[in-house]
Amino acid sequence: MSLSASSPAMDAETVAGEAFALEARFSLTYPGEKMEAPKQVSGRLSWRHQADRDEWLFADPFGRGIARLTRQPDGRFTLFDGKQEFVEDSPQALEARIGFPLPLAELVDWVRARPGQDAIVEYDAAERPWRARKSGWLLVYRYAEEANRLPSQLEASLEQFRLKLVIKSWEMP
Repeated sequence: MSLSASSPAMDAETVAGEAFALEARFSLTYPGEKMEAPKQVSGRLSWRHQADRDEWLFADPFGRGIARLTRQPDGRFTLFDGKQEFVEDSPQALEARIGFPLPLAELVDWVRARPGQDAIVEYDAAERPWRARKSGWLLVYRYAEEANRLPSQLEASLEQFRLKLVIKSWEMP
């Protein structure tokens, strides 16, 4: 494993606004209120990303819709929880509404194994990010095959918050 703040291979691959779509399973663990045990939510995620828009569709493990989250071109977020629609003007306002940190801006790059220039990154033998630290977050990547540049799994954790994505398919239009 090598350790550095950036990788030439990663820098050459970075393309701002690159569109993608993915299908994944997710597990989200976050602290409960006061003395409650940590809470956990799991299910399926369909994510469509474009430079000016994101759409996340969350479903339970059986495929029934839980919520839809959209980042609009104007930077606002729309959250539909199956009953009510909320519009928030910033990631911080969205975080306050849902009650836990969700690094949406960073997640776009993190999910593609691009932890960022100021991250401390450990690389595997194939020169892919294996583990990274950025802004207090610990990111751990796994790859399905040696030749894959896109991860099949991402685990992002910050204190008692943990997001795990097991990516089933990638689409790079």
